[in-house]
Amino acid sequence: MKKTNLKNISLAATAACLLALPAAQAQDWNGNGDGFSWEDGANWGGGSEPTLGSLARFNVGSSDVYITQAGEVADRFIIGQGGTIHKLTIESGASLTTDSSTAHRIGQTSEGWIIMNGGTLNVQNGGYSSDSGGRLIVNDGDVDFGAGSSVGNSSAGFLEINGSTATIDVNGAYTFGNFSTTIFTLDSALAGVSAVNNTGDLNLDASSTLTVDFRGYDFSTNKGSDIVLFDYGTLGGGGADTFGTINFIGGFGELDYTTGGQIRLLSVVPEPSSTALLGLGLSSLLLRRKRS
Repeated sequence: MKKTNLKNISLAATAACLLALPAAQAQDWNGNGDGFSWEDGANWGGGSEPTLGSLARFNVGSSDVYITQAGEVADRFIIGQGGTIHKLTIESGASLTTDSSTAHRIGQTSEGWIIMNGGTLNVQNGGYSSDSGGRLIVNDGDVDFGAGSSVGNSSAGFLEINGSTATIDVNGAYTFGNFSTTIFTLDSALAGVSAVNNTGDLNLDASSTLTVDFRGYDFSTNKGSDIVLFDYGTLGGGGADTFGTINFIGGFGELDYTTGGQIRLLSVVPEPSSTALLGLGLSSLLLRRKRS
């Protein structure tokens, strides 16, 4: 009697089930309901809001969409596949969870934005890419990506971190391409906790741009402090070791890329005010006159 290999049968059955799983069904935003609520099914093709089997797409005209409640889901999203500009804002207490391992897009062939205002974005198994002017703007809240992600690889892409309550975690490599711009807007509470965390390579293209805005930072109590911007697994695995262009607004600091797997701003100090610079100039002029 021939012996049956139950292990092979089980593997074959599993593979067959996986092949039989339906692909995510595209569900396009049309704004035919109230025109702004993700939760309003009338705003979506098919007349219902996305499910875990839906590819949520923003690809016609322009849109300004809001998620205001917890528990919203999709298989994945493409924000900015056509039209002009599409914005998705996740408000405080709201959440969006996706399940696909396929890369999510924030700006693909047109400009797309995700704006975090205190909510949660949980891309469980995938990463994201932002191009075509795509922006991930984290004002407050938590953003988690389950796989490697990229900013500005083929065209302009932006990451904006605004304040100490904004965090983003990437489980894998994080690549900042030659068209990428990363902006940190500091507030008085920002200290030793990094805003951007990734577990793999942190790849910085030699043409990438970093801008740090100190205008909201409290130098009266934090002058000379160190600020952690990134916490990474390894640096420069597939790119350069530093940002190409660095802009400071309202302050200065020395960038340290290698201490403890972090990118830090060391010994930050305020930018001299125009009044102080004018006073310094007058003092130098009076000194030169006195000596002459």
